[in-house]
Amino acid sequence: MTEENEIALENPAVKAAIATAVEASVSGLKTKNSELLGKLKETTGKLTQFEGIDKALSIKPAGQAGDIAALKAVLDAAGVAYRANVSKESLEKLLAEQYKALR
Repeated sequence: MTEENEIALENPAVKAAIATAVEASVSGLKTKNSELLGKLKETTGKLTQFEGIDKALSIKPAGQAGDIAALKAVLDAAGVAYRANVSKESLEKLLAEQYKALR
């Protein structure tokens, strides 16, 4: 290269121009990274509600009372409150609402 085509990398103005160009190039990536980390944290928080559900779902007592007990076990594992004398239909509705909230 000839001297007239060389860039003085030690020149403060050149350093500032390079820093500005780099910052402009990566600012969008930093923003997207922060957005994705926020979504990951939110999703992880939602998933912790359902720890232990696999175990609760494996309980399969027979009959209407068994169905209610299984639904209550799932909702308990998710930390969802319900009335003591709740119907099976209400429990199913609560479970469906929790599922929709995760989607």
